[in-house]
Amino acid sequence: MGLDAIMYFRLGKPREIDTKLLSYKLASFSRIVWHEGPDSPCIYAGRESEIHQVLENFYTVNLTCRFWSPDYARGPFLEICSVAEFIESELPDAEVMYGDDCSENYYGFGRAFREEWKKLFFDSAYSTYRSAFNDRAAQVPICSFDNQPMYSHAWSGDKSLWACNACKEYALTNADTIILQSRPEPYKNKPTFEEILSMAKV
Repeated sequence: MGLDAIMYFRLGKPREIDTKLLSYKLASFSRIVWHEGPDSPCIYAGRESEIHQVLENFYTVNLTCRFWSPDYARGPFLEICSVAEFIESELPDAEVMYGDDCSENYYGFGRAFREEWKKLFFDSAYSTYRSAFNDRAAQVPICSFDNQPMYSHAWSGDKSLWACNACKEYALTNADTIILQSRPEPYKNKPTFEEILSMAKV
């Protein structure tokens, strides 16, 4: 379970807009919107609140990604920003709002706000979220290429799989012992957890 991103906008001057064309344009470049044609466009009129009341003069952007904030660093923040920038480019008087699906709180997601959060994103990206999983480890592997702490993202019994936040180096640990630390061949994907366990013969 996690927090999913939500996005709405409203126009400074209420009017009819071509949501079908806007949906087509947005879905043609964005990977984080849900667009399945007439019955499920990625932009549609109305906004349902948490208690399922439709709020007038709102439009919903149907995002399909996790929420990102400085305190919940999970979602693809730069892609989320690109959706807001698209809305503002197409509809200059639009006020974009952004939040998560587990609360009725949302942020005014204008350019100044986005730039402030972009600075935080560029500084820490996903490290604040991922580093929380390292707290239970007695030893954190260090990437031999980037010389930065790895992040634990999978477990099997007492074994943990680690990965560098930037390159493809990975490590396997057992309690406080590094069993295996390696990287795939150039242009190859990182092996699965099961393949790494097999290589380590554990």
